Amino acid sequence: MILASFNNDSFSWVCGNMGREAAEALLTKPPVRPGTFLVRWSDTKSCYVISYTSRSSEQGEADVEVRHVVCHAEGGRYRCWGELFPDMMTLIKHYTESRDQKLTTPYDKATDPSLAPSLGKDKDWLIESKAVSRLEKIGAGHYGEVWMAKMKKTNKIVALKTFNRDRMREDCIVKEVKSMMTLRHPNLVEFQGYCADPDDFFMLLEFHSRGSVLDYLRKGMTLNVNEKESIMLGVLAGMQYLQEEGFVHRDLAARNVLLTDRNKPKIADFGLAQMIKADGKAQNDNQKTPWKWTAPEAICGRNLWTDKCDVWSFGVFCWELYSNCQTQPYP
Repeated sequence: MILASFNNDSFSWVCGNMGREAAEALLTKPPVRPGTFLVRWSDTKSCYVISYTSRSSEQGEADVEVRHVVCHAEGGRYRCWGELFPDMMTLIKHYTESRDQKLTTPYDKATDPSLAPSLGKDKDWLIESKAVSRLEKIGAGHYGEVWMAKMKKTNKIVALKTFNRDRMREDCIVKEVKSMMTLRHPNLVEFQGYCADPDDFFMLLEFHSRGSVLDYLRKGMTLNVNEKESIMLGVLAGMQYLQEEGFVHRDLAARNVLLTDRNKPKIADFGLAQMIKADGKAQNDNQKTPWKWTAPEAICGRNLWTDKCDVWSFGVFCWELYSNCQTQPYP
């Protein structure tokens, strides 16, 4: 891998998976100084990118902007700003000592609050990034990825869910993780912990090799009538628990119901879940929801979310289940 020459743990300014927008947000936190820099992967993981602060030539000397320069790999060497270097350490050393002072102050990710303070550093839940090995990507979406992973110490297989912090608001990430910490039911996917490193934030959940109801049935696997009824009743039990706890899920669908080896259903993906307020309605957070599973009162311009909306989504889920996920109730 291209980052083999140094890793996230060795240097405070190596920020691996951090995206462009996340880097800009960190580098522009007060106090902002020209020349502060960090190194991260490109979105394609094919090269390094140096993100750094620089005085804006357009807005006056007092203004600072974030710029990004790609370090292209050429036969084991790295080219940046037109010059070629044998390795990234030599490249960084050269520009931190050069007279033009493009790079002066390494960003210290140890001083970044990340998401840990918002979640509380519970030692029972907090996991170091290096304690987990990613084995295989099993899903990806607009807001993140899901990996099959292994705990190095115990060899336990878990599901690792990442969050795209360029596309997902921090408060939404915190809300989802806090929800998973507190919710416990046999028909909800079980929370296993989280990592809150600034450059590698993820959540661990129990892993089920059969995947979702959608995946399982679209692979050509079959469920008999009794199994479908058992799955339906299990999802109902889980949804009743959520209602009793004051939550509306807002994204109940066959793709978000996992199956154990014995076809026991586990409701997953609480990224859109909301607490129900005293008036029986959930807060309007303007999050986009999949309209084919969304109740009319929430989709017709009123954005009225109550636990009754989950009843509508459950009806659509049942249609998916009993049609073997081959059809939907409307085009």
